[in-house]
Amino acid sequence: MKKREMREKQLIVAAGVALVLGGYVAAGYARSSQWIGNHPEWRKLKASPSDYGLRSQLVSFPSIDGIALKAWWLPAQNGTGSLPSIILAHGRDDNRSGMLPRAAITCSISIYATTARVRETT
Repeated sequence: MKKREMREKQLIVAAGVALVLGGYVAAGYARSSQWIGNHPEWRKLKASPSDYGLRSQLVSFPSIDGIALKAWWLPAQNGTGSLPSIILAHGRDDNRSGMLPRAAITCSISIYATTARVRETT
């Protein structure tokens, strides 16, 4: 009897673990699916460089497949001449405005920043 009870407990624990992992897999798929996880509200620009006291210039460059990717060129606040540059790229469910807090920090320490558009719809 003890072996059977132990086996039943193992199966219940295994089923619980499988349900939790299955839930994570389903949630990850739903979040990354082009049909489910791509809401237009996520693509609206939430802020502009001027909201962070940054000077900016709108620039664009072509992707490999010819789509123009827009970016904000943000010069360092106290810098002139040859300074390091950094490209800040947002994650899937964000847009270039989501990188402005980081850009404000990099510009304040004399590093040029570019916040690039990565296939957002706006």
